[in-house]
Amino acid sequence: FAHKIVANKRHFIIISFLLVFFSPYYLEVYMGNTSFITGTLLLVAFYFYRQQEFKKFFIIFIMSILIKPIGLLFLPLLFFDKQKKMVVIALVIIIGLALPYFLMHPGDWVNFVRVNFDGYAAQPGFLVHAGNQGFYALMLTISTHLHHLPNSKLYTLYQLPWWNDFLIRAIPYVFVLLSLWLTYRLRKSKQLELLIFLWVATYLLGYKDIWEHTYSLLIFGLLFLYLSKAINPRLLLICSVAIALPTAFAFYDITFFHGAFNDPDWHWGFATSLIHHATKPIWVLVLYVACLIQGFGKLSYRKIME
Repeated sequence: FAHKIVANKRHFIIISFLLVFFSPYYLEVYMGNTSFITGTLLLVAFYFYRQQEFKKFFIIFIMSILIKPIGLLFLPLLFFDKQKKMVVIALVIIIGLALPYFLMHPGDWVNFVRVNFDGYAAQPGFLVHAGNQGFYALMLTISTHLHHLPNSKLYTLYQLPWWNDFLIRAIPYVFVLLSLWLTYRLRKSKQLELLIFLWVATYLLGYKDIWEHTYSLLIFGLLFLYLSKAINPRLLLICSVAIALPTAFAFYDITFFHGAFNDPDWHWGFATSLIHHATKPIWVLVLYVACLIQGFGKLSYRKIME
């Protein structure tokens, strides 16, 4: 499907180069990670969407959501692209399948909200951990250092001062609102490829628990961003390769006591923890900001021309 999307042979070689760099992530498939399957299905789905084969798109899109509901982030894009019927049907399917469980276990509503939206971990030390490589974790690492609170003791945002608590909680909403605004403003500008990447980046930058293998979702996001020709190719290549490189755990590995359950982040110094958590999201943030600048630039140009 990548070959079908990228007709130009030279461009396909470049895309293949990026895919090879991302290949180490596929070693994690044995853990049962579904990000790979979800990303592949979304790639195929949006290929059919570009071809205006909407029935095929919707079937595969729903399949991806049932495996891992990341595709729900694209509903605003579909809504502003005059696919309101698809949005309604998708929501009905997801709510309809989830509702029976919560009706049988009504107490889990609270846990669902707390874990996903309230900045809460089941036990200390798991709100920020070595596996979390999202922008949210990076900001938490900086916050805990500022307030002399070890990451191993953090389990709720209420442990931080109110202003810092507010800033951390605002992170997802800031990215979602920016993406919503730009999606709405570009709804008539045929910037589908750029907006696809924008929403992938919104998830990686805004969600509180992003693992390394989750970045496999960027494969299809970067592919469409490349097709959009909205970003400087050199910047896109540098950021793509930097994100795709496997995390160099060997540089800051530590030895645990035999039989003890620990997380490496509990033993790192601030500099090590900061480098670890900044390695991937900072490049995604660069591309996200570049998309915003490009989007705003197109809007300004169009306004001047009018």
